[in-house]
Amino acid sequence: MSSFLLAASAFWLGILSCLSLCTIATNTAAFSFLVQSFTDWKRLFRASLSYTLGRVLVYTVLGSALTLGLLSIPGVSSTLLRDFNRFLGPILVIVGVFLLDWVPISLRVSIPLKPERFFRPDLLHSFLMGTFFALAFCPVAAALFFGALVPLSIENRSPFLLPALYGLGTGLPIVGLVFSLRLGTLAFSNRLFVLSRWEGVLRGLTGGVFVLVGLYLVFTVLFPLF
Repeated sequence: MSSFLLAASAFWLGILSCLSLCTIATNTAAFSFLVQSFTDWKRLFRASLSYTLGRVLVYTVLGSALTLGLLSIPGVSSTLLRDFNRFLGPILVIVGVFLLDWVPISLRVSIPLKPERFFRPDLLHSFLMGTFFALAFCPVAAALFFGALVPLSIENRSPFLLPALYGLGTGLPIVGLVFSLRLGTLAFSNRLFVLSRWEGVLRGLTGGVFVLVGLYLVFTVLFPLF
């Protein structure tokens, strides 16, 4: 896979995670807090960047730790690099089945949606809010990160760039909303709301691709029928 496709795939997984109801809720709460806390546009823009960088940091640290940790274990790294496609096929099928809701999971993550109770209106706390909300994994976000992004990072030996792009995809809408305010329109937020209504379709398409690619790898690597 080319470097561009790898980067686009990681960023798309972040965008897809951003469109899940859990992440939309945290991003909406964060945006409301930032708008109420920063009246100056430049400070608001810097705060939105700080929030996004907080999310990027969390996913970069988690992704690199998991990727480098697995690749550094004696015997595991050579097995992963040599036979990773044997593991990737079943992993993609499992994640795809989950995204398609064929195996519904009732897990719910409770997250505070009133940031003003925990954070102060400054750049540091905007950054901390991004890290805190990034750690509030809901089932869809967890499946995309641990089941898709981390295996992709391991296979391509990219412990930092791909997780960072994933994190950027989850927080970028906040920066876009700030720009929409600067332009005097909430068109971006309206588009985000429309996209959120298509989240099930987009997630289903991605899940279908995962299942098909996973089955292809299973039948060509584990059971070479073609």
